[in-house]
Amino acid sequence: MKAVIQTQQKENYGAHDWDGKGECPEYWKFKGGNVFILDLQLEDAIEGIDLFHKFERAVNFADEYYEEYVLSHKFIKDEAFVESDHMEHWESAIYVDVVDGAFKCERNSLNYQSEVCAVRRWTLDPSGIQLDHSYEEIEEPVVEEWRVKAEMALYGEESA
Repeated sequence: MKAVIQTQQKENYGAHDWDGKGECPEYWKFKGGNVFILDLQLEDAIEGIDLFHKFERAVNFADEYYEEYVLSHKFIKDEAFVESDHMEHWESAIYVDVVDGAFKCERNSLNYQSEVCAVRRWTLDPSGIQLDHSYEEIEEPVVEEWRVKAEMALYGEESA
């Protein structure tokens, strides 16, 4: 089973000129968000809701300058999951596995042609701290057909 989690990010432009004294001025702008795909193994199904809530607490973050929070989520059976149903062709999901109580995250980086050109990995601990960052470039960029079809459809064309 997969939990597909959409987040919203906001940045407080009012905080940029704040000197740290008194109340922080507020001028929040929406800045997009992330698509997390949390892999819940069948043996985790009973604990799946608890695991989802732990992940939600790890992802949610707010201070005077920046905020990210869960906007929506849904649970989908593995056999019914189709990546392109949950994001636009220019977006790249963050895939999450649970290993020893920590969340192992992986996200493909896309080049200007929407080809996968690198993989970014990190660990998100239950308190929301990101650890063990890595970035690995791919020698030959990978074309994902669904991205090509979606982009071509914008121009009323079919992909070859």
